[in-house]
This record gives sequence, structure tokens and C-alpha cells, in this order.
Amino acid sequence: MPRSRWAVPGSPPGTVGAVRRLGIGPLASLERVVEHQPGRRLSYVVDSWAPYRDYRADVDLVPTTGGGTRIVWQASFSPKLPGTGRLLRAGLHQIVASFARNLARAADAG
Repeated sequence: MPRSRWAVPGSPPGTVGAVRRLGIGPLASLERVVEHQPGRRLSYVVDSWAPYRDYRADVDLVPTTGGGTRIVWQASFSPKLPGTGRLLRAGLHQIVASFARNLARAADAG
């Protein structure tokens, strides 16, 4: 199971400039927070080796009419190796969907 911890927490933790280390060992990535709007948006870029470049994700929390929250997680990147974009997109989609489910469960648990 992937692990997450703050490599650079930021002040307060998780705000612009904070860096999260996600993963285990040499496969871990470093994600730097570039935008933070509490309760609304978190944007980050990947600052470590990856099979892609220019990765940026925007995670928006959108209130629903039923009183809940919809998580909208959008990302963009350029593959380093031509022809690998679809495979990378599929893999990243599965990872991000898992993160979003875990985030929703944690929010429901309160």
C-alpha cells in the first residue's frame, strides 16, 4: 500500500510550497503544492523522476445540492516516451481513483 508523508510540511502543513513524498522506496514521488484554497482546491506538480513530465493536478471540492461534496480530480502531463501516453493515463487514472475513494471514505468517517 502506498505511503504518504510530508517531506516539507509547509506552514501551515499542506499549503503552497509543501512537498509530499508518496510511495515506497525508489518508486516514491515528490508532489509540491502550488495552489491551496482551503475547502475548495488543491493543486500540485510532480517534482521527481517519473515516466512523464509537466504533471499538474487540480483537486476541486464542489458542493452538491444534496449537501455532499463532489471530488473533481483533473491532471495533465506529457509522456517522456512517445506512444506511452494511453498506458500512463490508464495507470494514473487507477491510482487517482483509489486516492479519491480513500479521501471520500475518510471524509465520511469524519
